[in-house]
Amino acid sequence: MTEVPVEKAVAVILAAGKGVRMASDLPKVLHPLGGRPLVNWVAGAVAKAGIGRTIAVTGYCADQVEAVLPNGVESVRQEKQLGTGHALLCARESVRRTSPDYLFVLCGDAPLIRASTLQSLLETLIADGASAVILTFNAEEGHRYGRIVRGADGGVLRIVEHKDATPDELSILEANSGTYAFKADIALDLLDSIKNENKQGEYYLTDLIELMIASGQRVSATVTESVLEASGVNTPDQLQRLETALLSEPKE
Repeated sequence: MTEVPVEKAVAVILAAGKGVRMASDLPKVLHPLGGRPLVNWVAGAVAKAGIGRTIAVTGYCADQVEAVLPNGVESVRQEKQLGTGHALLCARESVRRTSPDYLFVLCGDAPLIRASTLQSLLETLIADGASAVILTFNAEEGHRYGRIVRGADGGVLRIVEHKDATPDELSILEANSGTYAFKADIALDLLDSIKNENKQGEYYLTDLIELMIASGQRVSATVTESVLEASGVNTPDQLQRLETALLSEPKE
């Protein structure tokens, strides 16, 4: 793979949620996989990729989460969990402190992300002259993830949530993993324009993507061949499936 300037990037790991569907008081990102907290798998991939700085956004039981983060991982707090866009907004000033060229946003509950995939996302961002690259995966028919609608040139036109999809869009298998690479200055500047005009009253990163596209910025997508690395943990059953997969297919 062509060398990419990952050292000029900052990674923000979203690790503020409780994880209600885990049916546990333990923060979701602290549930163990292979003997390690979920969030530390993600931080490990970031470190292996050579990314310059890592910031975890904590919230629910923040002290517990911050206590187990690997050395060198910084943290900021999202006192009220108002969505993924709001989480990045909470980290914005910390991110800007070192004026990075690039910004990764990762899910603290998606432990099997690979360092090589993060490098590939940045490579695509630069090669395509894009403002954002979304990591996507091919889901099964009937899935309920956000669908990736591409234009004739392969660029992303929009992300359509399941509930808003037309019959034709429901047939799209390519789905949003929730992992992104951005040009840092463009993404951070646009955060103020995200609205919370939805039933949850929250601010979402998918709206940041929509703003980029609306303003004429190119948004690209890279499909991972490993559905495992795009898999988040929301339930004990999902955690057990990843545990089983880890035993049969060790992580990079």
